Amino acid sequence: MAKDVTSRTASASAALLGARLFVKMIDLVLILILARILVPEDFALVAIAMIFIQFTESILEIPVIQAIIRTPNITNRMLDTAFTISVLRALLVTAIVCAFAPVAMYVFDEPRLGLLMVVLSLSPALRGLVNPRLVMYARALNYFPEAIIDTIAKIVTAAIAVPLAIATESYWSLAIMTVLTPVNMIIGSYIYAPYRPRLTLKDWPIFRNMISWSTVSQMFVAANWQVDIFALGRGAPADIVGKFSISQTLAGAPYQVFVVPIMRPFIAAFAELRTPAAIKPGYLTASSAVVTAVAPLLALVLAMAEPIVSLLFNDQWTGASLFLTVLTLSAIIQLPAQPVASMVLALDKAKFNAVHALAGLLVKAPLLFLGLQFFGINGFLVGQVIGVTAWTIAGAIIVKYLLDLPLWDQATSMLRPFLGMIVLSACVYGLQPLINYSSPVMLIISCAFVGGVGFIAYWITVFGLWLRSSRPDGIERLVHGAFMKLKNRGAEPAE
Repeated sequence: MAKDVTSRTASASAALLGARLFVKMIDLVLILILARILVPEDFALVAIAMIFIQFTESILEIPVIQAIIRTPNITNRMLDTAFTISVLRALLVTAIVCAFAPVAMYVFDEPRLGLLMVVLSLSPALRGLVNPRLVMYARALNYFPEAIIDTIAKIVTAAIAVPLAIATESYWSLAIMTVLTPVNMIIGSYIYAPYRPRLTLKDWPIFRNMISWSTVSQMFVAANWQVDIFALGRGAPADIVGKFSISQTLAGAPYQVFVVPIMRPFIAAFAELRTPAAIKPGYLTASSAVVTAVAPLLALVLAMAEPIVSLLFNDQWTGASLFLTVLTLSAIIQLPAQPVASMVLALDKAKFNAVHALAGLLVKAPLLFLGLQFFGINGFLVGQVIGVTAWTIAGAIIVKYLLDLPLWDQATSMLRPFLGMIVLSACVYGLQPLINYSSPVMLIISCAFVGGVGFIAYWITVFGLWLRSSRPDGIERLVHGAFMKLKNRGAEPAE
């Protein structure tokens, strides 16, 4: 059963991966266009406004979809209850953000934050109103509807946001873009899967236990996400905050494109396997797959941060490469622990997500503030790396406790991709003199060549080590199987 679930999960991940890549490319291109129209201070203002909004949204995050997926039989009343909970949450998020808007204006001494926060608060409120019936497709590991809805929503948003930015050259184009996307998703979700919601809380007990621990967990998770922007917003110039914010977007792009598609089906798969003994091999496969697939992309960004910033941005973003380097390194460190949250929810042990987030926060927060206070930006960035390292170690300890999976086994499952990253980095740094900054065209060509050599070297290393290790289960086996099928199909004689 575990192998069958893993196979179906891999197929769903591959399908979602392609769609997610296209959607994120639209999103990334949109951000890059706006970065050339607007200034870093505009991005800083929106990032500071989002501190309070994302913190409130995360605290009030209710995993209604995960709760439904774990339920054997999904009923209309259950979907209606999920919708009602989401409506109440949306109203509460907007009310809290509006109440805290004057506080934010005072804390950051920025009068523009008030109205901006009120408008931006509509985004998380609206996101919760997406059609809950889409969970039926996710339950069946069919993410095609979600991909279609996301793609259309992004295209419509881009078609409105870019002309608005050109016409106004204002940070309001960022705010409008943030709000428009969930509006378009809501419309698309109800067109694709017709559903007439009714307000009821009759199935509240199904969601109650997960919600109680989810609130505690999300409070710590939100603090982890926002503490760095908060620290910079209080102790650094606005242009630094803007550069850090845009670097977060770039460093997080591989996560959104690849980790989310890989992990979404594993949430359903873990829920189907249910017991620690059944989840144990699937967890190693999920964790190894995340690292193996995403590590080379992050390693390329890490090794080529300076030419990437030079290529994508203009002179007003000079210095962003340092932030991009550190944030990409942090993203690499966090990769092995990405499946922890899904595994914990599948076992109905939501309190361990709270423990996990708190462990990272207790290390990260003081290091960020003290590092910035006494050592400036460099001290802040060192605190960032140490904090995410503590979070990853805490995740490994939780996995050991819940799945009886030794730390050594977890570490050795990552050996092939991490050795591959070392080879990739050596190739890229060795070929750095070939990168040509004389023109954008030459920069693109030279970066593509250097990055391509490093990327090929990574996969040669990974597959070489996999072959020498007697071809264990993992993403390499899936890729190798797909390649052999294509090879055999091409070798079949024509009729």
